[in-house]
Amino acid sequence: MQQPKSKSTSIFQDLAEAVDRLGERAVQTLLRDAIARKPSEASKKNAPHKNVKIPPVIRTSVIQSTVDRLQKAVSREEAKHSIEVSEFSRRELEALARLVDVPVRKDMKIGDIEDLIVNMTVGGRLNSQAIRGTS
Repeated sequence: MQQPKSKSTSIFQDLAEAVDRLGERAVQTLLRDAIARKPSEASKKNAPHKNVKIPPVIRTSVIQSTVDRLQKAVSREEAKHSIEVSEFSRRELEALARLVDVPVRKDMKIGDIEDLIVNMTVGGRLNSQAIRGTS
């Protein structure tokens, strides 16, 4: 004889079914958005209720479109321009760097982060193509 489902079991089963219906790409987008966000100060248990800074919103769709443009860029200049026109904040640049596996140090300036992203993504690909003799 089966025991009746608990409320939490039912909720988790409904959640699992909803995730299955979303599809792999939608789930990856949700996870990427969740990774890019940090918990706000207000969500911490001991955080004071006054003078709480609300973190700026990270434009994940703009970051993702920049990643796509970086993958298609044929020159370092084109890649640099793609990053510059987006006018990213430091937090957004750090999120972009995480998505393209570029390590960022806390002491780096915004221009240094932009240059590093360009050099490690497009620059690395162009160098590899030059060594192999392909274009």
